Amino acid sequence: MNFLKTVLCRICAAALLFSIFNNPALSQDTPKSLISLARKQAALGKGQAPEEKIASYKKAITMYGEVVSKWPESTTYAGKSLIEAAVLEKRLGNHKSAIALLEKVAELGSPSDVQADAYLALASIHRKLKSSEKATAVLLALLERCKDRGKDCARARLIMGSMARSEKRYLDAMQHARDVMEKNPTFWRENVDAVQLFVSILIKCHRWQEASTELARLEAELLKRFAQSDQLASLEKALKKLPARRILTPSPVTNG
Repeated sequence: MNFLKTVLCRICAAALLFSIFNNPALSQDTPKSLISLARKQAALGKGQAPEEKIASYKKAITMYGEVVSKWPESTTYAGKSLIEAAVLEKRLGNHKSAIALLEKVAELGSPSDVQADAYLALASIHRKLKSSEKATAVLLALLERCKDRGKDCARARLIMGSMARSEKRYLDAMQHARDVMEKNPTFWRENVDAVQLFVSILIKCHRWQEASTELARLEAELLKRFAQSDQLASLEKALKKLPARRILTPSPVTNG
């Protein structure tokens, strides 16, 4: 029954797209409606054979491009279109094309939330391509140009910290963790991740006692900071599940 429903939905969606493409009277006259249509076109490729999926994605990418060309002054929708087109290009393995699309978002002058999304997506591609220097440059641009996007700034700092840890630049990684807790103090999830990053480096360096001390100190600091928050319960649960805590908790001596 679910299979039949899925097939019928795809047929209806395909029929709708066909009628729109072949009837100018039904053409989309707003950037929002054209983006919605492009998303439906991309969704048609789900579960299809590779050739059909590629064709569906390419049509959707073309439609996203039309949003930018028809409504360049609508910087929010134009920026979102570029990002969504870049996601499809990435799925197709066209990383250079995806990078070019994401780099255009800042040129459009899109709002900071859209720009931040583009920077994070761009950094992700550079990391996938093993170019940490380019990824870092993109994240630094986010911190400079999207200062009002606190959560995105915290995420950028955490990513830079993760890259620094992977490259054994432990002091830099610890500083990025500190920056999250000091400069983006209102985001509990990101602050918990910063604690994990900070303590994990001490563990990596076999500084067990210092790691235990810092974990206790930072935990107390976060619990005090978010004491009046409605996210306190979520914070407490996340702190209890920290991988660093499990490593630092002695296992009982048994015969088993």
